[in-house]
Amino acid sequence: MRIKVDYKASKGIDGQVTEEKVPGVIVFEVPDEKFEDRSYIAEKLREETEKEDAEIVSYEQK
Repeated sequence: MRIKVDYKASKGIDGQVTEEKVPGVIVFEVPDEKFEDRSYIAEKLREETEKEDAEIVSYEQK
């Protein structure tokens, strides 16, 4: 299943990392049975964005 995730994460600008997290949106696939598993989606989000501090704001089926 494809899901759309709204998230916040720090952003690198000119070699510096922002203190304040900036919003972002990403779409990726998760197994149907993992749709309700927020911790799985959070881990997948960190993998997809390559940002360890990425936090889910909300997500929905796409």
